[in-house]
Amino acid sequence: MSIRIDKSKCIKCRACLAICPGDLIEFDENLGATMDKQQRCWGCSACMKMCTNGAIELVATDYKVCSSIIEQDNNQTCHHRMSTMTTQTSDDKVTWIITKSDGEKIIIETLKSESNQY
Repeated sequence: MSIRIDKSKCIKCRACLAICPGDLIEFDENLGATMDKQQRCWGCSACMKMCTNGAIELVATDYKVCSSIIEQDNNQTCHHRMSTMTTQTSDDKVTWIITKSDGEKIIIETLKSESNQY
């Protein structure tokens, strides 16, 4: 798992830099938040939760992934997938949007006070 930062959505607030436990996110005055060390990302999603503009998404790339959210075949075999997850926040809710490799979306809404359960 790693993150991907959409430069067109980054508002250069630096909140993601402050929260990243691995100090992997850097700041460029022109580009905003950047990350060049995706392979070192823990996939904790802390930066994604802090981003108020939806500029950061969590990406599963060429790893074998299996979970109750990402589909398995009838033999319960995990496959290489490209799935993404983003968040949107409001005053009291966090909405997690999971987009599977086939385009299907799963939406999970939680109260902000309970969002660390996922």
